[in-house]
Amino acid sequence: MFASPEATQWQWSMSFKHSVDFALWIIEKDGLPVDGFEPMTEGNRELSAVGLTAQKWSAWLRSLASKEITHAQNLPFWQSKATLPPELANPHAYFEHETSLKAALKLHWYQYLSEAFQRSKCTEDLHKEIAPTPQQGAHFWQTVQGARGTVPSLNIILTGYPIYTEYHLAPSTLILAPGGKCLKHDDLCDIFVRTLQTMQKITA
Repeated sequence: MFASPEATQWQWSMSFKHSVDFALWIIEKDGLPVDGFEPMTEGNRELSAVGLTAQKWSAWLRSLASKEITHAQNLPFWQSKATLPPELANPHAYFEHETSLKAALKLHWYQYLSEAFQRSKCTEDLHKEIAPTPQQGAHFWQTVQGARGTVPSLNIILTGYPIYTEYHLAPSTLILAPGGKCLKHDDLCDIFVRTLQTMQKITA
């Protein structure tokens, strides 16, 4: 988590989460239509054929995002790169529906791992773009402070979904897929402001 340079600190985080990215990889490969995500292709419909629905997938995604954020918030700063607990290292464990589907997700997890590193590379330099200079760092904080309103913190989960996507999970989480876009300082400021404004509307 990063904290504002004020006495009353406001925190935000932005990091790639493989468990959440895996969930997006699933709909990317399957072609399952989910509101908020533009499908890449028709997909193989393998998991849809055995009962995966948008409702079940969305509940699973929300559970993964919540667990990731809770885990990160409970870690001391020096342990921020610690090994994830078994549940998050095996995201199929949080799928709370059919056992057969959970087993199928487990098999797909091993397939995903062969692509995981490459998918995360697309987001590795984004933190540098928040404040490439001290002046831009100050501009970022000023912009965010003016837009945060009543949102207590902001968690941005980065993913490798190949189409640009901003997917909001109330009360304070954004799932962001750059989708090949080269996001710069101004782009990220706009994303933070847009997300904070959306969160205030959702939670009003």
